[in-house]
Amino acid sequence: MDEFSLDVWPRELVSLIGPNGAGKTTVFNAITGVHPLAGGAVHFDGRAISGLPPHRVAKLGIARTFQNIRLFKGLTVLDNLRAAMHQDSDYDLLRAAVRSRTWAATEASLETHAMALLQVFGLEGRAA
Repeated sequence: MDEFSLDVWPRELVSLIGPNGAGKTTVFNAITGVHPLAGGAVHFDGRAISGLPPHRVAKLGIARTFQNIRLFKGLTVLDNLRAAMHQDSDYDLLRAAVRSRTWAATEASLETHAMALLQVFGLEGRAA
């Protein structure tokens, strides 16, 4: 792929569409750090993130989804969203096991945030 440029501004929803083989997956793999760039750079929030490993890119708030209809079939839509947000949780396994105050506060915050995201897309009625 040659000469791709994309600007996304805060609170803006953008989609990338095109036929099979157009390079959509390549763009997302480059942005998320799955594949190294052959040239150019990816910038986020004013800083270059090219070359960062995918887990570091995800910590910045950049992630991708796949075409799977449901990642965890046994979970609700809300729980699937919350599962994706746990990389930002403020507790460890022990605090989760004993259901500490930190665990409870973080879980409540994640649920609130997940519901807000569902509302953005008009999907709050499908949370359960």
